Amino acid sequence: MEQLTKAQRLNGRHITAIVSAICIAIVLAPMAVVAASTGSRSSTIQKVLVTDPIHAYEARVSSTGALKVGGTVNVGNLPATQPVSGSVNIGNLPTTQNVGGTVTAVPGSPGTPFTMTQSANASFPGFFVPSGKHLTIQTVSVRVAVSIGDKVAAFFSNITNGASGELFVPLTFAFTSGGDDFYVATLPVDVYADPSSLVTFETIDEGAGSTSFTELTVSGYLT
Repeated sequence: MEQLTKAQRLNGRHITAIVSAICIAIVLAPMAVVAASTGSRSSTIQKVLVTDPIHAYEARVSSTGALKVGGTVNVGNLPATQPVSGSVNIGNLPTTQNVGGTVTAVPGSPGTPFTMTQSANASFPGFFVPSGKHLTIQTVSVRVAVSIGDKVAAFFSNITNGASGELFVPLTFAFTSGGDDFYVATLPVDVYADPSSLVTFETIDEGAGSTSFTELTVSGYLT
């Protein structure tokens, strides 16, 4: 068996140095993991050099791959308000949003309620929309009396954006009284009349007689 030289022999000091290097490497391993999480995916963190009079031993600690953290991670020392610059887009919101607290709905028209009733024994005079206000008419209600057996046609006229418009109102026979046939109608409409414009209602007896009574009621709101 070949004799070992003095430089090749391992004594107690050499073994102690080797064990010390391994222990240091084990202690530095967690530090390597932390450093690797803030640097590149593969990096050399620390070199430990242990020497004795004959040999030098080197321990190398490295980290490779992704860092996996288990449990709960708390990040502190953040300011209460975070500054945000540029445009912020918020997506993935549900179509319907839940609202906490009390929601109060105030009923009413989008403008000032308006109702007007006029009647005449013959021709209908009409009425003017208040100055400085637009009139939105939502309901037209009429009552007309003509000679017994006669038919009647009715037309509602207004001015919208400076243009004249006419609405035919279909009437239905209701009853006979005092030698006249009465026709009535209630019609939901969307009529917009200009400020200070004239709103009229015209009836025409289609027979040999005449219109003896006309009544018009309109309702809606002023804006």
